[in-house]
Amino acid sequence: VLIDGGSGSKKTTWVVPGPMRARAHYRRAKARLSLGDRPGALEDARSAAFLGDRNAVALYGRLMREKGGMREDGGAPSSLF
Repeated sequence: VLIDGGSGSKKTTWVVPGPMRARAHYRRAKARLSLGDRPGALEDARSAAFLGDRNAVALYGRLMREKGGMREDGGAPSSLF
C-alpha cells in the first residue's frame, strides 16, 4: 500500500499490511528451520504468530514443544520434577 505524504509533500511511504508481513515471517521461519537455524526460525515464527498467522502459531508451538522437551545433548525428554 502506497501512502501519499499529504498536500504538497513529496514524501511517499510504503506500508506493508500485517497479514502480508506475517506470511513473510512465516515463510522465513520455515526456510531458517530447513537450514538448521532453529533460534532464528523460532524468532520469525513468534513474530508471524503475533501478527496473526495461524500456520505460524502452529509452527511456533511445535518449535517450543521440541525445544522445551529435549535435552541439549539430544537425549530423552527432560523431567519437569
